[in-house]
Amino acid sequence: IVFDLLIFYPSVVLILNQLIFRLFKTTRNNSTTSFKKTSGTEQTDYLFSLLLILLNPTLVLIDHGHFQYNSISLGLMQLSLYFALSNRSNGSLSCLQLAFCSFFFCLALNYKQMELYHSLPIFFYLLAICLKSNIFRFGLSCKRSKHVLFVMLAIIGSTVIVTFTVLWSPFIYEGFDSVIQVLIRIFPINRGLFEDKVANFWCSLSPFIKVKEHFSAESLAKISLIITILFNLPSCLNLILKPSRQRFMLALLNSALAFYLFSFQVHEKSIIITTVPACLLIHFYPQLISWFILIANFSMLPLFIKDGLVLAFITTSAIFNVIVYAYYQSVKSRDSFQFWPCWEQLLPSKYSTLVEKIFKSLYLMSLSGMIVLIVCSLSLKPPSNLPDLWTLLICIYSFVHFIFFLLFFNLIQLTLKNNDLFVDENESNKSDNCEKLFNFESILTKHSKQSGAKKEN
Repeated sequence: IVFDLLIFYPSVVLILNQLIFRLFKTTRNNSTTSFKKTSGTEQTDYLFSLLLILLNPTLVLIDHGHFQYNSISLGLMQLSLYFALSNRSNGSLSCLQLAFCSFFFCLALNYKQMELYHSLPIFFYLLAICLKSNIFRFGLSCKRSKHVLFVMLAIIGSTVIVTFTVLWSPFIYEGFDSVIQVLIRIFPINRGLFEDKVANFWCSLSPFIKVKEHFSAESLAKISLIITILFNLPSCLNLILKPSRQRFMLALLNSALAFYLFSFQVHEKSIIITTVPACLLIHFYPQLISWFILIANFSMLPLFIKDGLVLAFITTSAIFNVIVYAYYQSVKSRDSFQFWPCWEQLLPSKYSTLVEKIFKSLYLMSLSGMIVLIVCSLSLKPPSNLPDLWTLLICIYSFVHFIFFLLFFNLIQLTLKNNDLFVDENESNKSDNCEKLFNFESILTKHSKQSGAKKEN
């Protein structure tokens, strides 16, 4: 609790200031609207988002029920994100911001190696910022651009090297063998492909194909690495080619989910690494993210049953769902929260309404299936010849959802239009409605203006 108060909670507040209040600031007569002048609507959105992030049931149950503390590394990661999102008006980051971003992420990664789930988007985003911001300011052929680029990359590299050297110095001092032993414990290949029953690809495949019997642990580690990289490529390439804050936040979620589904030695608890960047997007996708959080929490039900946390699981899930429902009822009439893909670009217009109805039906069916499996797991004893029946059904059911979420969040990221870091605000406002569906800044600015106009009237 002390470290939550010192690290995790402050990092959440700082990031929400970047993602919500900063985006609501509008320029009127060359003056920026102050924090205090934001409307009650924006402050309500902020408080709802803060409450939902802090009441993330997966993190609450694992940290304070299973007693495996993840909020420290996740808080350090969020501090890194805060500096990464603190862009100037031209999209660049200062040298100090780059250094702090790298420093805090190195601390997070060395505290818990599962932060590798977020490493690729952070690497590609910082690289894209260094490349794009210098080209934007000085031009491609300018020597000054190359010098500044070299300095920015040197700052990131030196920060990483110095931080790792200091943190690993006790093991380095003991000798090379000590370093190797630590690495073996960090990446325990001999422990197998996955732990217990986890809702990822390999565990869901195991009832049908026993991959462990056909491949060695070393071969499976290489295969899982290749598949994980392949599922990360679209999101990361899109991020480096068209860097923007909203692509970065979506890429963090997509990368973490790809690692969870396909990487080597995954625990069922690792799903919380995906829920934290998801919760940071709940302000923009309240219904979709809440659905994902509920399924993520549900995927750990066998662990909660083993730990005697069933009542806590039901209570935290119910509280979270009630708050999301109240929040969604207050925002569903506002266009600024309809960040779904623009179906008119992907499908003929006559099918767009049908697709939305299908999504609503899928959501209700998903929740119904989840409730049925919860009741069966708690009240019905599995057949003696299939003792893990309910556990495996929960894993496979959750895995199917996670694959859907991975594809859908990638679709959202890849169909984003505006490049919010490097596009002039006036040009951004000229974009069409379909384009604005994916530009947080232009949409929230528009609705902030409309809210101000209503108050004046």
